[in-house]
Parts: sequence; structure tokens; C-alpha cells
Amino acid sequence: MTIQPAKISVIIPVYNVEKYLSACLSSCVEQTLYDVEFICINDGSTDNSPQILEEFAAIDKRFIIINQENKGISAARNAGLDIATGQYIMFLDADDFLDKNACERVWCESLEAPTDIVVFSTHLFPDNPYPTEWHFSVVNAPTRRYWEFSPNMFFGEKSTRPFIWHQAFKKEILDEHNIRFDDGINLGEDLIFLFKFYPNATYFSFIQDQLYNYRWYRKGSAMHTVLKNMDTKIQQDLETTEVICEYWKQQGWLETYGTEFLQWLIEFIVFSIRSKGVKEHKKLYKLLVEQIKKYELDQYFEDISSAHKKLISSYI
Repeated sequence: MTIQPAKISVIIPVYNVEKYLSACLSSCVEQTLYDVEFICINDGSTDNSPQILEEFAAIDKRFIIINQENKGISAARNAGLDIATGQYIMFLDADDFLDKNACERVWCESLEAPTDIVVFSTHLFPDNPYPTEWHFSVVNAPTRRYWEFSPNMFFGEKSTRPFIWHQAFKKEILDEHNIRFDDGINLGEDLIFLFKFYPNATYFSFIQDQLYNYRWYRKGSAMHTVLKNMDTKIQQDLETTEVICEYWKQQGWLETYGTEFLQWLIEFIVFSIRSKGVKEHKKLYKLLVEQIKKYELDQYFEDISSAHKKLISSYI
């Protein structure tokens, strides 16, 4: 059985993924680091997923199964966080799988130097359709360490955002600052979580090792569905950035990092507005500007780069 507390807790939300679940859980069983617990949250599945979970739990006592009514991925992850005993927390989506030495590599990295978060690289599959350049840019990390939080690190390193599953988080910081997922948001929840964690951390490790295998395209997935309507997606993105703005305002971080935050916000929303399939351009620009002014970010407009000014100057 797992020695308590575990070195690493892997949290796996499960909802109607019987086609992929066995491969995901098998990658957990095969981990070269034994002292790991696998917390699987059955979020009201109506397919054969619960039976698959029980089969794995019967042969490996490191699997902990939580059954709950369907509440969404954020609530499922929170349920896992509430009982996790690991010193580090990793997240695994049930249609993806881990490299067999993923947990061991993360643990060894934490032993080499003080580490609040380990960011690692990812293998993307399937190859057809082929992943976009953007996907490759955000899931491949460099090899370097940072000894303090800085906007240059957080906004400059593309691999810090927007996904949590290729990062391992120190549980002590999660608990100390009560960092959890927003139950009311199931698209953009990763981004909010990251914007809460990073400024509260001090030591950051980035490694090139591809430890996670991400099924970047799956017909019928939540992301695949939402991308069919870009206007709706951007409005949901603005709801996400509203939560982030509010949290950063409460922490006083908007005053400290206002220029860098404004540049990120403009990039994040405007590039989406300019993408193919968007219909209500003026409406979406108006919503963005309203958010900028609500949080008094327009005071940093003169300090941002000329390229960022150009993206929004005619609307602000």
C-alpha cells in the first residue's frame, strides 16, 4: 500500500470515457515511482467507466475512487484536492495518459532544488488532424529554473498557460492560499487556477522531458464543441478573465503587474476576436474594453508596447 502521505497525488476526473480509460489507468499502474496515489473522481458517468475504475482499484490499492453526481470537471478536481495527501499534485485527464517515469521525474526534480511547481513537456496525439503551431508552443517547456515570481517568467514562458495537466503543484501552497477550481466555470478553469497559483509561488522548475500524452483532438469533447461557435467561446473567455481580474485586484497584483497583465489580456482576447468564424467583432471589443476600464487597467495603456496598443487603440 501507499506510504502516507504519498509523494505525489494524481487527480483524474472521469466522465463517460470508457473508450480511453483503461489506457489512462494502465499508465498509472506502470509508474516507476511507487509512492503515488491515484484519485479517480467518477463524476456521474453513465457508461462503463465506473466498472473500469473498480477493476483497477481491485488490483492496485493506490487507486482511490470517489463517486459523485455529475458536477463538472472543476468540482471533480476539487473533490480530489480535498483528500489528496501527496506533497505534489498532478492532474491527468481520463482520455490522456502519462509516460511511465512521469511521477519519478517530477519527484527527482523536486529533490534537486526548492520547487513549488514543475512544468514539463507534452507529446501531442493524434497526428491526424495535425496539431497547430500554437499547441506545440504551449506544451513544450525549456529547461530552466526561476527563484522568484516575475511577470517576465509567467507571461514570457508560453508553457505556463493555459493547461494544468503538464504541471505539478506543491500541495502546501494550494492549501495555504486555499487555491481551488471555480465550480461555476468548466471552460477556462485551468487558466484561473494558474493565475492564482503562480504569483503565490516562489520557486519554478521547467524541464523539457515529455512526461504527458495529450489527446489534443477528440470529436465530441467540450473544447471541440465550443470551438464551433467562436463568439460564444470568446464571451466565455471574458468570463474567465473577469474572475482572474477580480482575484488579482483583491491580491493587489494588478497594481504591481498592471502593464504586463494588460498586454496579456489584450493578446488573449483580441487574437481570438480576429480568428476565423467570429461574427460579433464590435460587441466583443466593447466587452473587452468595458473589462479593462472596470479594473482601471486603462491607466497602463501608455506603458504597453506599440504592438499591443495597435491591437486595441481604436476601441479604448
